[in-house]
Amino acid sequence: AQLADAAFKAGFDTIDAAADAVLPDYERTALQRRLDAWQAEEAMLADRRGESDTALAAARPPAAPDAAEA
Repeated sequence: AQLADAAFKAGFDTIDAAADAVLPDYERTALQRRLDAWQAEEAMLADRRGESDTALAAARPPAAPDAAEA
């Protein structure tokens, strides 16, 4: 909502119109791809955190590589 308000106060009808004034299409497309990839990774990690094996591993104490080498 704040972004839309700022765009309107700057004289733009939409957020997209404001973005078009700042970034060329190819840069907006590249940024959208990065955002989409980030959101997909975030969703995958959220699913992974929900797995029981992951929760069990997270509850264990951290590894102690120095002790393993001794």
